[in-house]
Amino acid sequence: MRATGIPTDCVTYDEIGGTEVDATTMITMVIGRRDKLTETEAQAAGAMWRKARMKSPQSPIAIMILGYDQDPRELWEFPEVCRYVQWWAAAAGMQHPEAVLSLPDPISARFLGGFLASCGVYGEEYRTHALSSVGTTPSH
Repeated sequence: MRATGIPTDCVTYDEIGGTEVDATTMITMVIGRRDKLTETEAQAAGAMWRKARMKSPQSPIAIMILGYDQDPRELWEFPEVCRYVQWWAAAAGMQHPEAVLSLPDPISARFLGGFLASCGVYGEEYRTHALSSVGTTPSH
């Protein structure tokens, strides 16, 4: 993993306050749960993203939404997830493609940008393009 540039240390957002974090530390952040996909939760998770970016601007951040593992569909196939991710992106300051492109970690930026586009954050044209690259067509 080191040879490919993938971070070898990983912390959760909850651990970031008491952990030495540098550019090689990947932060894993749960931004939502199936039973709590409210606009208020999205705003709190967006604020959490911004704080993590300020604490360690170079660290890659992997985001997760919990509660969908038992369903074979992709997250962007759930209208409630798409709506929630759109709220989260606005609160996190990630509602424009340029924000993702400015992230220091190209691997995270690529995956996050594709996910946000698939959830409709950047509009229908971006969503259609993102979903066509994974062999899926928009259903809503």
